[in-house]
Order: sequence, then C-alpha cells, then structure tokens
Amino acid sequence: VSGAVLFLDSPQAREQVRPLAAAEVAQAERRFVPAVSVVTVGTAVTFPNRDTVRHHVYSFSPAKRFEIKLYVGTPAAPVVFDQPGIAVLGCNIHDQMAAWIVVVATPYFGRSDDSGRWAAASVPPGRYTLRAWHAGMPVGAAPIEQALTVEAAGARAVVTLPAGELPAWLARLDAAELLCADRDALPPAVALTGIAITQRPAWQFDAALGARKLCEQLQVASLAGYNAQDV
Repeated sequence: VSGAVLFLDSPQAREQVRPLAAAEVAQAERRFVPAVSVVTVGTAVTFPNRDTVRHHVYSFSPAKRFEIKLYVGTPAAPVVFDQPGIAVLGCNIHDQMAAWIVVVATPYFGRSDDSGRWAAASVPPGRYTLRAWHAGMPVGAAPIEQALTVEAAGARAVVTLPAGELPAWLARLDAAELLCADRDALPPAVALTGIAITQRPAWQFDAALGARKLCEQLQVASLAGYNAQDV
C-alpha cells in the first residue's frame, strides 16, 4: 500500500530522537496540505491558512488536543506535538477537511512509495518494533506492529494486513484490483466489494521464495554472481 507511515521503535531509538527543525500543515483550497504528516516528538508545527476564508483548526485526539480558532494567515505560535501518537485534524467550519499528524519517538521513519516500499537508511543493528499505519485504517486503530531484528547488513520485512480487515481497506482505498496468491483464502466479504481479483504465483509475494525460484530457473546455487542477491 502506498502512502503508509512506517517507523522503527526501540529504547535506543527513543534516546536518539530529536524534534524536526520545521513542519507545517497548511490550509489551501479548503483542504489540509499535506493530508498526512510524520513528525518526531517535540516538533513545533505551524498551520498557515493560505485560503481567503477563515479556518478553525482543531484536534481532540489524545496524542494532542488543541484548537486554533477562526483565523487567516499564520498563527503566531506553532503547536508543539510533545507525545507519540496519531492526531486527527479537522476544521470546525469545513467538515470535509481532515488530516493526520503521526508523532513518532524515533528518528527512523518514512512513507511507503507507489510500490508500497520504504527503505530506512543508517539504522544501527539491534532489535526493533516495526510499526505501520495508514489513513485508510479504521478511526482510532493502532498501527500494525511486528518485531524486527536489524543485522549489520540490514534487514527486510513485509507488513501483512490482517485478512479480516481487508474488505474495509479496499473500500477506503477505492481499489480497482486486488492481486493475491490464493483467491480461495480471501475473506468471502472481498467478493462482495466488486473489486477485480487477480491471482498471481506465490513467489511474486515472497522475496525468499522468489529468489529460490530464480535460482532454479538459472540453475545456480546463489544469485550473488548476478549481483542480484538483494533483489
């Protein structure tokens, strides 16, 4: 899934985290820009109004409760997000406006790209909790998490969405097609969504299985000779 927020958490990571130098969530054309932001604990966020109408920005989320009443321009005081969590933003004047600020207590965070991937650079070896969150998840849902051990050479992980949540995710994302390894294993409710379901070989969803498949086809013991061991 593209646009997911991913971050690596550990006691050591929490010791290394520092506030970002600057962050803003603007209002333009009666929407928040960006719709999803990721900031570290202690970051001060400004909320410039670039519309010609006034906005009333607020959040009632436990991670940060605040309110900037009717205003134009840029408020003099930014809002400091001082504890980890997910703050849902709204406008008291324009109900259709919504945004999310994910506050993390780690310097190792990012967003998945169009292919659903994220690569974190310069992560020290150690044990972490990999957490993933997406705006399409149910309101109030905690990030999906899994243990991850990072070796000196790095590590790879696949975040798997619980099958029971799949129909709701597809509805929120307005997906046109679902690729899967076994359509018979999908929850029955998926068929009711009307989405196109395409079955692909299992190795296309499993890096280790895909590597073995390539080795079999090339009749080699390893892909190292092709400089493709990390593909």
